[in-house]
Amino acid sequence: MNSIQHISYSPIMSPKDRALTLTQQALAYHTHLQHTKDVLRIEDKQEATAWSVR
Repeated sequence: MNSIQHISYSPIMSPKDRALTLTQQALAYHTHLQHTKDVLRIEDKQEATAWSVR
């Protein structure tokens, strides 16, 4: 379920464009990690609740 696209940039790209591309990749990855962390946190809470109900 990896939603990160690896952007291959052409050598013709200016350094500025390349930096922008890398920045977008980094932001997308950061968002992906945050989302994963939130999902895990929710699952942990549900499991904790399930245990306390037993």
